[in-house]
Amino acid sequence: MLVSELEGISDQGHENILAETKLWHHDASSLSDIKLLTAYILLKNRVGHDIAQRAIKHVIQSVKRAEFFGLIRTGADIDLKLSKPVLTIKDFNDHLEQMNRLEKRAFLFALGSGLDLHEIQTLTWEQALRMKRHRKLNKIAVDIIKSSVRNIKLNYVFWQLDRKGNPIPFFDVEHTLNIITKKKWHVYRSEFFNMPDRPF
Repeated sequence: MLVSELEGISDQGHENILAETKLWHHDASSLSDIKLLTAYILLKNRVGHDIAQRAIKHVIQSVKRAEFFGLIRTGADIDLKLSKPVLTIKDFNDHLEQMNRLEKRAFLFALGSGLDLHEIQTLTWEQALRMKRHRKLNKIAVDIIKSSVRNIKLNYVFWQLDRKGNPIPFFDVEHTLNIITKKKWHVYRSEFFNMPDRPF
């Protein structure tokens, strides 16, 4: 019995994307985790992790249902676990490219200092220089401090100009970066520090 012939395989609406893989015309009784993983990687590159994961999970459930009812006999236990991909250097660079200069500096400083984004918004020069003296900043964060323009009207390290040209705090940094990265800051920061090829 082919995967495409399994009972209920078309119930979840994944048949169109599954039909684009070799899995769709594969003998359901000889599926393995390796073959499922290969199909998952192909689908992930086309439709993203979430949809690919749901499609492959549905295949596994359909195979196990067919086996339970004696319609097929499989030679291996299929138990593929699909975890969400970690942050890659390509993802990181893509996110940086979407940021303007101020967003990029605040983003890199937060990663280099360990501060939350809401702390970056109200970071004063005294606080930043104190962190630098006590060696609580990495080289990236130190370079950002050294190259930052200090505004005489505002004591914040990160600031922007309003429509009238007046300096104001960079209050929308967290919201802006959440939109770009599509992740909450604590999730992104955790994934960044777990990157196998972390840039700094």
